[in-house]
This record gives sequence, structure tokens and C-alpha cells, in this order.
Amino acid sequence: MGISLLVAAYGIKAYFKEGDLPVFIRAAENLISGAAIYLNEPRAFTYPPFYAFTMIPFTWLEIHTAKIVWYVLSILFVILSLRAAGEIAAPEPGSRFNRSGAGLPTRAVLALAVLLTLRFILSTVDNQQSDLMVLAFSLIGLAVLTERKQFLCGVFLAAAVSLKLTPLLFIPYLLFRRAWLSCLCLAACLVVFWGIPELLFPANSGTPLISSWYEIVITKVSPWEGGTPWTDGGGIWTATSILNQSLPATIYRYLAAAPIQIHGGQIQVNILDLDPQAVKTVSYILCFALLTISGFVMWKFRKNGKNIAVDLGIVFCLMLLISPQSSKPHFSALLLPHLCLLAVLAKQKNRTLLGLLVCSVILNTVSAEGFIGRHFSDVLEAHGAITGGTLLVWSSLLFVKAKRIFPYTSSDNQ
Repeated sequence: MGISLLVAAYGIKAYFKEGDLPVFIRAAENLISGAAIYLNEPRAFTYPPFYAFTMIPFTWLEIHTAKIVWYVLSILFVILSLRAAGEIAAPEPGSRFNRSGAGLPTRAVLALAVLLTLRFILSTVDNQQSDLMVLAFSLIGLAVLTERKQFLCGVFLAAAVSLKLTPLLFIPYLLFRRAWLSCLCLAACLVVFWGIPELLFPANSGTPLISSWYEIVITKVSPWEGGTPWTDGGGIWTATSILNQSLPATIYRYLAAAPIQIHGGQIQVNILDLDPQAVKTVSYILCFALLTISGFVMWKFRKNGKNIAVDLGIVFCLMLLISPQSSKPHFSALLLPHLCLLAVLAKQKNRTLLGLLVCSVILNTVSAEGFIGRHFSDVLEAHGAITGGTLLVWSSLLFVKAKRIFPYTSSDNQ
């Protein structure tokens, strides 16, 4: 009940806040008219063209009505995400999406998983962002993968990738699991989804929408550059913004002498003063190390039970950590990792795992301004509190995988 009231309160807050929904609607309007959808402005649309296409129905609504519809959809996506995550982490094989909940984690575990992820879910609702939709499509696709429905898995993951690129990281995992049909279907559906706006709403300039998106957005996404988004030669979501909690951005703040803007002034958090290229090299090395360690653990202990929930939780963490930019709404993807860890602790008491989870909660949740105030929350985020919390969740999942302490037995796609 308390969680429901809090989500409702944030829905009311989002109603009176400008948020990002008007940006999405304006992009859809420009798409329809053939005008440029990627503009050089402070609140710019940065998603693939297909996202603008999906927002066309909102152009038919008055803005306040559109916000209400968006809020209802956000709640629906949370419910779908939780249902799909529960089926992925089910202790019994053969669960079906939209069928009986028998064998799913208990309601208490599901509720606690939502509570641990609530800060990021509320941030998505408050900012009227798309992360809950992307999360729902990703989790539904992965849930049907556990039922050996590779075609549907490819369709849903393609829908997620068409809206946001980060779920592409699941492709190497699908290859690792030998889900060949899912990969082929994902690629085919991605071509279809990205081709729809090109065919129906070609740009007046004659430049393909995908080309414009790549040139204007993708080439400028860089956490290693200075300046502000779109201006001063800087990339989108630069590392000096505390909103960017990706691993590359946090590394930049620690290794480059750049002033960090927080509530009430500026601070310096760097311990070294390296040039951007050196920081970029360090970031690449550390991100590669995370990928290598994760791949090795998943391969080394691939026969530790047949459940893939822990594997998928690891991939979700990597998706957040190695991305050039990850803001608070993006971390709603921690829903499945949290659920996996809580389901393990509900079955087996492990002090090491519990300690890691508690520390991650302190960094990810207790660091919110609602607990410690805006200034101290900004200071912790400048130091990469959410990055550190996510690294602890990632480490916990590797610990679960390596120590064979997970109680799951649900089947994989093989």
C-alpha cells in the first residue's frame, strides 16, 4: 500500500512537471511533417527514429491527457516487468507468461525487489522517461526464452533495441546460449522496426533518419569530453554531469581535473589529473575487464543448475555499467538482479551475500536526497555512489554463480 501511494504521488508530481514527454511528442510531430527530429537544443531527442514513430498516438492528445496516459502505461510496464522477472527467477520449470503464478517467488520477495529498485522506477515516472517500456520488452523477451520460444524472444528484444540500443548487449549472451533463432529474428525485426519510419515518413532533407541519428547523436555520445551537451565541443551526457552514473563517467570524474556541478556550487572529486585520452584508455580497459570476468564466470560455471536468471542479471548490470551514459531512470533495470539476490537469500542465509546487498542498498537507495538531502546526495552521486552500488550487485551475482548457492532449477533454452 505504501509503495502504491508513493508511486501515485510521483504520478501527480509528474503531471505538473514538464519532463521529457513533450520532447518525445515534438519529435513525433516533426517525424510526421518530415522535419528534422534531431535538433541542436538543450532538451534534444536522442533516441532511434522508431521511438519517435511509437509516440505518434500522443500527438493526437492534449499534453495533460498525454501525461495521464503515459503514467498509466508506465505502471503497466512496471507490472509486466515484475511478472516477467518473476517468471525468469521462478524456482520451478514450465511457468508461462500470463498464466498461473504458481512457483513464482513469493509476494514478499517480489515486493522487496520493487522496493530496492523503487528510487529508479520513481525517477523514470517523474521524468516521463522510456526506460520502463524498454525494460518490460526486454524482460518479456527473456522470459519467453526460458520457455524455449526463441522467435518471440527475438521479437521482443528487437522492440527493446529499436527504442534504445543498450539491450544489444544481450546478443552475445544469446550466442553463448546458442539461441540462433532468437539472434536471427532479432536482426530481422530490427531491420523492419527501423525501416518503418523511413518508409512511412521520409525526411524532407532526403537524409535517412538512421543516418541523421548516427551522425548527430551516436557520434556525440562521449563521457570523456568536456563542455555541455551539443555545445562547446562536448558530447551528450558528459562525465561532468552527476546524472551520468555509468562506469566510464565515474572513472572520468576520478581521473580528470574537471569541476563537478552540484547543488550549491562545484566540487572536485578527482584523485589524478589525466588527459581525456588516458582516461578513455583506462575506461576501455576496466569495461573490458568487467566483460571478461563476467564471461569467464558464466562459462566456467555454466552447468551450475539450468536457471539463467543470474546470468541475465549479470548482463543487466553490465548494460548499465559499460554504457557511455546511464542516468537514474536507466537503473530501473536492476529489478531482475535485485529479485535474483533476494530469491537466493530467501532460500539460503549467506552473510557475505547479505553484506554485499546491504552495502549496495546504502549506495543506491539511502544516498537519495529524500534520505540525506539534496547537497549530500549530489556529493555522493558525484563520487559515483550508484555506480558503486551497481558494481556491488554485479559482484553479488558473480558470487552466487561461482559459489553454487542459487536454488533455481528452471530450464534454459537448450
